[in-house]
Amino acid sequence: MRMRDYEMESKTLLLDMDGVIADTMGSVFDTIMRETGVQLCHADTTDYWFAGMEVEPDYILDVMRRPGFFLGLDIITGAKHAINRLRRDYEVVVCTAPLKGSYNAEQEKRLWLDKYFDSELAETAIVTNDKSSVEGRVLVEDNPHIDRTAKWLPIMFDQAWNRHVEDLPVMYGWSDLEPIREYM
Repeated sequence: MRMRDYEMESKTLLLDMDGVIADTMGSVFDTIMRETGVQLCHADTTDYWFAGMEVEPDYILDVMRRPGFFLGLDIITGAKHAINRLRRDYEVVVCTAPLKGSYNAEQEKRLWLDKYFDSELAETAIVTNDKSSVEGRVLVEDNPHIDRTAKWLPIMFDQAWNRHVEDLPVMYGWSDLEPIREYM
């Protein structure tokens, strides 16, 4: 990956929330287990839009649209300490998409960020359907369908649903900050 292909000026580190900072799928799996008895795990989610799973994709999206869903997410192991450390060296901004049909997603995501981090990270978070319009140097993302025309470099946060992506840097959890340091 050549850094010159991306915006060189910005010192902003963009972080997606769902699947990168917050364990969205873990909460989905817990709800599905309680309601249906079907036990799923992260390794079962090999498609970003939930194709081929034991439950219908619409059911998964319905779970995610429920009031309070985003407030109940667990934080991904190591995220809090690593992000607080990165904030000492970089301008860190959460850049997350709202879930279509969820009327509470933005407010709940901001409240979640305030709970696990602080009001500054919550207030500066950018909630948008078009992440490519956001200025930054890199975006740590789990979505393999990320817009490749953006000015920032996408770094894949390793998840079962994005392991087929071979042409982008990969971050293997929050103990692996090397890709961020390399491209920031």
